[in-house]
Amino acid sequence: MRFHRGLSNCPKMTSDSVDPYIFTSDTLPSDPRFMPPLANGLLGWRVFDSVMHMGGVYNGEGGTCHRGNIPCPLAVQMSEFKTLSLSLSLSLSVCQVFSLIPWSHLILRPLRFCTLLVKEVLLKHSQTSAEPITIQLESSFKPLRDDIVFQNPDYKGGSFYIIYIFLPFFYYQGLKFAWESAVTGRDVCPEDIYAEQELHINGDVVLAFQQYFYLTQDLEMFREGRSSEVVWGVADYWVSRVTWDPTNQQYHINGVIPLDEYYTSLSTTRPTLQFAVELSGLLAHTAPPAWQDVADKIKIPFDPELKYHLEFDGYTQGNRVKQADVVLLGYPLAMSMTPEVRRNDLEAYEAVTDPLGPAMTWGMFALGWLELGEAERAQKLLESADGSGCVNFLTGTGGFLQAVLFGYTGFREHLAFAPLLPQEADALRVKGVSYLGNRMDWMVKRGEVSVSVRKPAEESGSQEPSALESVRFPRQPGQIRKVNSGSYGWPV
Repeated sequence: MRFHRGLSNCPKMTSDSVDPYIFTSDTLPSDPRFMPPLANGLLGWRVFDSVMHMGGVYNGEGGTCHRGNIPCPLAVQMSEFKTLSLSLSLSLSVCQVFSLIPWSHLILRPLRFCTLLVKEVLLKHSQTSAEPITIQLESSFKPLRDDIVFQNPDYKGGSFYIIYIFLPFFYYQGLKFAWESAVTGRDVCPEDIYAEQELHINGDVVLAFQQYFYLTQDLEMFREGRSSEVVWGVADYWVSRVTWDPTNQQYHINGVIPLDEYYTSLSTTRPTLQFAVELSGLLAHTAPPAWQDVADKIKIPFDPELKYHLEFDGYTQGNRVKQADVVLLGYPLAMSMTPEVRRNDLEAYEAVTDPLGPAMTWGMFALGWLELGEAERAQKLLESADGSGCVNFLTGTGGFLQAVLFGYTGFREHLAFAPLLPQEADALRVKGVSYLGNRMDWMVKRGEVSVSVRKPAEESGSQEPSALESVRFPRQPGQIRKVNSGSYGWPV
């Protein structure tokens, strides 16, 4: 993450005219919780905080522990600040003018040495002078923390930490992604039950591969880039993890924690096996018959009388849940169901979801209501945040962004769409949508949708992309398609 300092007195965040990923403000946040994080897979730090954290390092073990607070020597800053800008990159830099001397403070994660965080202060004295330059720095670094124990009084060198590092091992076939990992990929969660039972990271990763393929049709990444080995390895893991129920003729995955972490050791999950079968056919790979068999016969708990999906076998309607779980069947898993069932799922779980649960939950509920055309109900959920709790929560941010990008546009796999606007908005613009090698700009208004598409250079016969082609049509659900002739199919 990179910061730049300017001299503007504008109190609001503004975007850079050249780089849209840079945002500038004239003040630092008054609440330190709003300072941005900088992490590299091993070390994590909130800018100018006095402590940092390290993957797998805790102050104890079990559910009552927390990530160990390690004194951070990077917590050094000038005594006075002017402006702030944020860039979505791998470094953070603070630039300002102090006593008419431009200077920058760069904190970065080197790509070649990904376990390091590096700090650099650069002064640029534009006038020749023999007078020394004195810069006053303020540091909040303190070598002692409650989570650190200093031992061995005979040791005369530097201090060292007593820490807890957790590396559980499992013995199933295929590939399993860690629930919490550092740069090694091994699980470093302080409680074994989460590492053993919270398995949905496997499905998350495969779903990301699946969505990438549907938007790009890029088979080379799976063939030459060997991404297929990841998808197939996860499929092997699911097959080795299931248990066959001969009575109901269904597969179960027992001993798991759902997304709703209030429950453990259950029989429930929705493994992503179908894409492994599909990818095998595209790459002329013979898929093990067990992949399709498990995909067809895995149990998805459902109440046929109340017409809603159960979170797990034995769930009683009305029991408190922590966060969005069943509602993710509709998005992002795109499981086929009737609008009635979709509505029943949303109503059943919204009413019993813990209001203090993680913030990404309400984005997913809002997205579900937008699917059903209820913009006002979705809007209330998006406005429910009160600024308390972990405000710099990237997963919560992701939930909100998805609710806006995929909720109000209705974008889904193969670029289906169903645009909807809230009452307070006259238009929604989405720029740079990438689909099958093309870039599109969308404008959604009350009565119509306009889409501008730019053909890639290789199709336009020149070194530069061709001019934009635009089309307008009434605001209604549809799908963007590219037909074999090279022309473009628009919604009908």
